[in-house]
Amino acid sequence: MLPIMVIAFVAMFIALFRKMRKLNTLVSDILLDPSGQELTFVFRNQFLRKLRNDKTEVTIPITSLINPPQGENYQKFTAEPFPEKYPFDFRELIKGDAIWFKYYISQRTFFAIYKHAQYKNFELLCNAFAQKIINLEEIPIFEIQSNKMTDKELVDFLKHQDLYHPSKFVLRYY
Repeated sequence: MLPIMVIAFVAMFIALFRKMRKLNTLVSDILLDPSGQELTFVFRNQFLRKLRNDKTEVTIPITSLINPPQGENYQKFTAEPFPEKYPFDFRELIKGDAIWFKYYISQRTFFAIYKHAQYKNFELLCNAFAQKIINLEEIPIFEIQSNKMTDKELVDFLKHQDLYHPSKFVLRYY
């Protein structure tokens, strides 16, 4: 019985380290530079990264986020890649693992990104990961005077402007 337990313990230990290696690049925030040409990835495990003297955030130009080559001569992706086209089939959120991987340059460089996180603008994120430089000058910016509005008026205004409310997803998807 003891040899079986030792073999099971070693196998679980190896599986744990493989999972930790993949989740080492788990991202908590993705920030777009005001110029629209760079993304800053803030990693989730800040404490462990500081102990190892790793960077807690990385800034990468959008043009460097190109997918590695795929085909018969190349190794396949080991995990589900991040979608680059929007809108995509939202039923994909249910399938598979709870994490997408954004591979760039090679198949050993990637970011782990939660599928069910709250993204402010998912369409913008998909375009950035597809190496499309975003021109932020064309985006309309509204200046609202919230101090002159009641709380109910402000909440109604924000709900009306929210493109990611479930009712608007239904309109976009069908």
